[in-house]
Amino acid sequence: HNFSQQELSWIDRMEKYLMKESVLNIKVFDDKNLVTTDINEAGSPVSEETLGKVLEKILENARKGDMVVFAGKIPAGAPSDLLQKWIGTLKQNGVSAVLDADSRTLKEGVKAAPMLIKPNEIELGELLGETLDSADKIVKGAKRVMAENGISFVAVSMGADGAIGSTYNFMADKFVKITQEDKIITGIGMESNQRLTKY
Repeated sequence: HNFSQQELSWIDRMEKYLMKESVLNIKVFDDKNLVTTDINEAGSPVSEETLGKVLEKILENARKGDMVVFAGKIPAGAPSDLLQKWIGTLKQNGVSAVLDADSRTLKEGVKAAPMLIKPNEIELGELLGETLDSADKIVKGAKRVMAENGISFVAVSMGADGAIGSTYNFMADKFVKITQEDKIITGIGMESNQRLTKY
């Protein structure tokens, strides 16, 4: 997609408005080819002091039996094992964790055995060091990650192909796909109770 002058001007105005204190994420939809492109800034580095304050705030608000979701990338300059440490600390306080992160952070984060992880099929393959090119391989890979890391549930997203959810004794691969005249909308359709004990 080639940006028009109007789009570039808008991006420039947003950047100035945000004064680089936030991360700018843009979605560009190509309506001819029905493709969405994400443009995500890396963001500014965050100090160790700020990270410490964020963890303190999480611990102040999370109670035993709660669930904390870590999704997206960790801040620029943060150690790759940041979420591994945070998830371990939360678990010591009786708080469950969900991890949906990029490959590098996921690789470290699974060492703390979060209750649930949500990689895509490429990230799961990178975690295992193999190519997962079939539903059977994805299910076997998810079960291997659970067994090796003490994770209770793995939900593997596969874009327009839906998702596969796996626990020790359950696998689901239903998904929702809605086609409109100018768009294809997909969503992961997994249903469970809040504690993920009934599916």
